[in-house]
Amino acid sequence: MKNKKSTNLSRLHTIDLFRGFAVLSMIAYHFVFDLKYIFNVNIPWFESYGAYLWQQSICIVFIFVSGISFTFSKNNIKRGFIILILGILFSLGTYLIIPEQFIVFGILHFLGISCIITAILFPLLKKIPAHIGFLIFILLFLIFKGINDGYVGFADISLYKLPQSIYDVPFLSIVGFPNDSFFSADYYPIFPWLFLYWSGIFAWFCISPRVKQAPVCRIKIPFINFFGRHALIVYILHQPICYGLIYLFFKLIIGR
Repeated sequence: MKNKKSTNLSRLHTIDLFRGFAVLSMIAYHFVFDLKYIFNVNIPWFESYGAYLWQQSICIVFIFVSGISFTFSKNNIKRGFIILILGILFSLGTYLIIPEQFIVFGILHFLGISCIITAILFPLLKKIPAHIGFLIFILLFLIFKGINDGYVGFADISLYKLPQSIYDVPFLSIVGFPNDSFFSADYYPIFPWLFLYWSGIFAWFCISPRVKQAPVCRIKIPFINFFGRHALIVYILHQPICYGLIYLFFKLIIGR
């Protein structure tokens, strides 16, 4: 009983809380996505800049918090391969069931690969001072945020257009240079997102000595924390559930 109580107290519930908010927002976003792009419901706002910011807020929080969580795992290479295999199975499922929404290199692929790469490079990364590492990687993320769209700059502001020849190499799509024929319904290439992942790691290095035992790390809203603790299984199950609920609604209620 003593060990169980100690483990419970050591859990940083606030990390689960942030991840839980991101997961619930993701479920809502994909519910609307399915309505528009799979069931052809006219939702003009979903093509607006506001919808883009919604989508970006979800992935930024989720990847940043995943970087923080990397520091808590005892075997990140094993964890990375498990997530990567799940991503590959997810790709296979979308290819067979919903080919128009085929996922080539989505969030699970990214998180798996990032976990493995970071575990290999971690002895070198740890040598970088925490504050300098955070500053470097958050700036690199912002500078290279547009490489998937053909430019470097600052966040969404283009300052330099990259040569098209880089994007003509097919296998570089997973790195961050998609060619014109590339399509993935969920696309999170290694760059620029690995920089955000690493900035999460270094952010935790910066603040953990001061806040790890502080009450601010124990904030808990049970319903939301549940989704944060079980983010991986929720991610795997939420799309089939959303699709199924919408399908039943249109089939049984609307009759189409």
